[in-house]
Amino acid sequence: MRETSLKVFAYSRDDKTKLAEGTLLLVDNQIDTSTGMIRLKAVFPNDNDMLWPGEFVHARLQLEIRNNAVTVPAEVVQRGPHDLYVYVVNGNSTVERRAVQVGPVQNGVAVIDKGLLVGEQVVTDGQFKLKPGAKVAITALPGETKPAPSAREAANNK
Repeated sequence: MRETSLKVFAYSRDDKTKLAEGTLLLVDNQIDTSTGMIRLKAVFPNDNDMLWPGEFVHARLQLEIRNNAVTVPAEVVQRGPHDLYVYVVNGNSTVERRAVQVGPVQNGVAVIDKGLLVGEQVVTDGQFKLKPGAKVAITALPGETKPAPSAREAANNK
């Protein structure tokens, strides 16, 4: 807060419609011991008259912006006895278990700080059936186009 003002976004009750954008004004130094929450105070210009006194909104405080971050669906990240991990698909359609360091998770998307490179494919469903070295098949989700067949598959289909 010393370097720059922090943005706060107000969303509707369904948490889908952004109503307003404001700035953080105050952080209360008292912690509610029953919930572990702290109180924040933000100021919203309300130029579009979308906010009303006493209205319940969901507020999101933007602490940072991460450009070019590696992200995966949150359900991809598995919890082991000693670490968090994902199953990465290798070039030969086998999987390897890879330890990862997870950053912020929001709206079902996890930022991967360490352990995964841009463009690597990860297993998104059926992880409980896998072990390192297992063969997997890449399938399309409903509504997506199917991945293009490999050169070998194309030759076999002729």
